[in-house]
Amino acid sequence: MGSKSRTNIKGDEVLTYIADKVTEVLNQRAVPKSVVAAAALAVSDGISETFGGQLIYFRIGHSNSSEERRLSIISDFETGNYSRGELASKYGISLQQVYRIFKSRLK
Repeated sequence: MGSKSRTNIKGDEVLTYIADKVTEVLNQRAVPKSVVAAAALAVSDGISETFGGQLIYFRIGHSNSSEERRLSIISDFETGNYSRGELASKYGISLQQVYRIFKSRLK
């Protein structure tokens, strides 16, 4: 997908790429071939059913994992080196979002 990564591509190309990545990851984990094929198809079909007809934008250079960011924020806060305001600035989110992260952690 290299040369097309910064241009507009069609949905079926994205779904094919996703299926290929699922296949690659599962093969690296020695998952049986029959399971790999079924999983790749199920993932791409599920994405198509869920997001079909929608315009989706992926930001460049940002982590896809909000959970990873959430854990990093909590970890940074627990070091005692950052205030909530500093964490909001560091991670490019609002102070209210930082408070929501800590509130959800308590549940």
